[in-house]
Amino acid sequence: MLYWVEIIPAFQGKGLGKPLISKAMQTLAHFHDQAYLKTQSSSKAAIHLYKKLGWEMV
Repeated sequence: MLYWVEIIPAFQGKGLGKPLISKAMQTLAHFHDQAYLKTQSSSKAAIHLYKKLGWEMV
């Protein structure tokens, strides 16, 4: 389970979120063939990142 991922404010906007989430997705893929992601609809930056990584809204 991956729960509540956040980049420390001083490091936000430096391109760290994508590699962090990508690595987590690779690790999870070794154990699971499906996953779902839950986030708040107000988390616009997170939603943008998740869509870039291939996640779809349902």
